[in-house]
Amino acid sequence: MNLRYLPLSLALVALPMAILAFACLAAEIENEGEAVRAADLEMSKMIATRDVEGFKALVAADGFFMTLPKPAQGPDQVAATWAAPYLDPESGHTLEWAPKEVTVAGSAELAYTIGDFVYRLEVPDGEPRSATGSYLTVWRKSEQGRWQVVADGSLMARDPLPAGFSLERLNRLARGWAPLAEPGAGVAHERHPVQVGVAQSGDLAYTFGDYTIRATDAAGKTRSASGAYFTVWTREDEGPWKAVAESILPPQPNEGEKK
Repeated sequence: MNLRYLPLSLALVALPMAILAFACLAAEIENEGEAVRAADLEMSKMIATRDVEGFKALVAADGFFMTLPKPAQGPDQVAATWAAPYLDPESGHTLEWAPKEVTVAGSAELAYTIGDFVYRLEVPDGEPRSATGSYLTVWRKSEQGRWQVVADGSLMARDPLPAGFSLERLNRLARGWAPLAEPGAGVAHERHPVQVGVAQSGDLAYTFGDYTIRATDAAGKTRSASGAYFTVWTREDEGPWKAVAESILPPQPNEGEKK
């Protein structure tokens, strides 16, 4: 054997193998993307048909949904709070949605979807009411191979995300919380992540936590309000993490600071 040609021989063998491995990975991610899309549509169907157990089976044990006054966590709590109006046939509430975008991590066990929803309320002896919007859902593949929700909420911001909350945006979220509307108010914002999920491939992650905003008026009096958020992060080639989508609950005035 001529050893001088061994590296080239190995290269000629390794290159097709690498291409094949890449193609297999791409096919797996595409297949999982379709599975995530199907799970998203299935959850919408469970709400439409008021299938309580079917809905709960799609929520992870640690999964949370953004609902006021604070997020609901776990299948039972989510079904009893966030989903309760839609699962009750007598409530008149209906909710439908469909994903527009599906992104799957390179390790194919974490993903997120972005889509549009339509909410309707049938009012006795009145005109039906409706509202539309966008949503953000993070999915994780269970040990049993089923995709389940670990985070869900209304989509509040897309890439590029602002560096921080603007006074105008916070005031809109707070629905006119007085301290933010005061002329010359100084505003401080803090975040406290309490749950983090990172894909094994290191290219997709989410953070969930609480935030607090403080507004100080001209007289030096400070008042605060708090809420919850979750953010989806991505990165390429082990570069810096970048926030690409976010859901935020409106801030609620803290105890003793009601409007």
